[in-house]
Amino acid sequence: MQAREHREGPHFYLYDSDRIAKIESGHFQSEWWAQQNKILGEAHGRGAVSFLDAGENGWVLRHFRRGGLVANVITDHYLWLGVEKSRAFREWQLLAKLSELALPVPIPIAAHVKRSGLSYQADLITARIPNSQTLAEHLHKQRLPASQWQELGKLIARFHNAGVYHHDLNAHNIMLGIDDALWLID
Repeated sequence: MQAREHREGPHFYLYDSDRIAKIESGHFQSEWWAQQNKILGEAHGRGAVSFLDAGENGWVLRHFRRGGLVANVITDHYLWLGVEKSRAFREWQLLAKLSELALPVPIPIAAHVKRSGLSYQADLITARIPNSQTLAEHLHKQRLPASQWQELGKLIARFHNAGVYHHDLNAHNIMLGIDDALWLID
């Protein structure tokens, strides 16, 4: 992974230059991908994500949206405290670090921050976890065996031992991949 930073006016980018040769704002716009017929699907939750036909297993584009009561007033703007403190850059760097520690997280591809005065908006692109579904989706269809619950506990302990505490850990942020491998996202 080769982390590169780039700035164009109010746009700040952090990306893996091994996966993206030249970064541009279109990478963070679903419309841009749709024009190229590269959107494979979407998932809706607090914020929609687009599944993209890019990279080996595809990519996931997520626009950061606020949660809680403040989301009723401010949907996707955050207080500007510098690009290094932005949600997108911090999450990209955390995912890169966790990937290096061989923890099961999506590989970060690119982060985008657009500053506008005292606020910013942000996006993140990660590698898609192949053949995966959320734990919530899985539990709607079938039960999880006791052994897999134990594996999930061990996985969470691995993250804690690495000094990482997921502040929004829930059944939508736990993925089951190939051979029921467990992953943490968001």
